Amino acid sequence: MRQVIKRFLNHLESEKNASLLTIETYRYDLHKFDDYLVKRLGNRFLPGDVTRDHIRDYLKWLSEVGHQKPNGPSARARALAGIRSFFKYAHHAGLLRDNPAADIPLPKIRLAEVHALSREDCERLLRMVGTNRSPFRKIRDRAMIVTFLSTGARLGEIVRLDKSDIDLHQSTIRLHRKGGEVNILPPGGFGQAET
Repeated sequence: MRQVIKRFLNHLESEKNASLLTIETYRYDLHKFDDYLVKRLGNRFLPGDVTRDHIRDYLKWLSEVGHQKPNGPSARARALAGIRSFFKYAHHAGLLRDNPAADIPLPKIRLAEVHALSREDCERLLRMVGTNRSPFRKIRDRAMIVTFLSTGARLGEIVRLDKSDIDLHQSTIRLHRKGGEVNILPPGGFGQAET
């Protein structure tokens, strides 16, 4: 099965243009799943030997024992998402007659309440950045933090920013969101902050 996992990960990189983080997360989760299956099916098994019951038992094992500790619903949902994608690939590649992961429901995740930083916390954070001895890092870090605070962007969205995404004449910033969505936002706070 490890060979098929390797092919799947190569497929994600070359044909799906998945991020390095996505590929590494899938690699980790699928190798952990494979290790679990080796203990139950032996060293020589194929994706077609895996049943819905194996996947359900694995998710139950993750919740009770886990790899190093029991896993919460979000970790189990992430693991199942990787397993689903893998078996969907194997099914489309003609390696399976049926997809054993197709109709296994994701664990219910209770969303935690989001707590925003207070104005004082934001100002304290920006003052801390201002203590950096490197003028370059001081300006760069301040720009990144102000962008985080004023747009709610993810780290990956900030990293993907290019000069062409910032329009100083219109006072807008173009964010390339997860899933290919593009948002054009006013970068509130850029002009008001001291450098």
